[in-house]
Amino acid sequence: MANSGKRLLVVGPSWVGDMVMAQSLFMTLKARYPGATLGVVAPAWSQPILERMPEVDELLPLAVGHGVWAGQPPRAGGQITRPL
Repeated sequence: MANSGKRLLVVGPSWVGDMVMAQSLFMTLKARYPGATLGVVAPAWSQPILERMPEVDELLPLAVGHGVWAGQPPRAGGQITRPL
């Protein structure tokens, strides 16, 4: 199908099982936006998993390890500040 010009970017999870289960989201997005380019920003270790998902067109690897963001430990008690 021709590219619709839409570009979608998903921030991928940092756990192996969650990344595998995210494929259903990628499938849904590709069905809802046929022809769109789907990119996933995720830890570099996930590249072998994402390369096996035909729905993912681009991988933007993050140079961070699991549970680390800019050298800071994860914070507890995160809150949603706007409706999803």
